[in-house]
Amino acid sequence: MKIVELKKNNSNQTPHVIHMQGRLDANQVAKNKSGYIAEITSRKQPLVLNLSEVSFIDSTGLGFLIAIQQAQADVDEAFVICALTDKTRLLLELTRLNLVFDIHETETMAVEALTRPNTI
Repeated sequence: MKIVELKKNNSNQTPHVIHMQGRLDANQVAKNKSGYIAEITSRKQPLVLNLSEVSFIDSTGLGFLIAIQQAQADVDEAFVICALTDKTRLLLELTRLNLVFDIHETETMAVEALTRPNTI
C-alpha cells in the first residue's frame, strides 16, 4: 500500500486529499496501521480518500478504512471515499459498507461535498 498526498494544504477547512495505491490487505496494513492513522488525523482536516488506484482490498483493508473513519470522527472531521474501481464498489456493496461510508464518484465531487456550505 502506498499513500500519495496530492493536495497538501495547511488550511483546516480545506479537505486533505490522499490517493491510495496498490493492495490494501493484511500484509500492507499491518506494516504501519497506527502510524498511517495518526498521520492522517493529526491534520485535523476533512479527508478525501481516493481509491482509484487500489487494486485489492481484503477484510483487514476494510477494517483499516473503518478505523480511518472512526479516527476522523474522534477529531470531529469528515471522511469521504471517492473514485472506486468496480471491484472495490462491489466489495463495499457486498459487505454493505457502502451504507456506512460517504462515497462519491469523483474526487472533485468529494471535495465539493466537503466544502459546500451547510444549508438548512
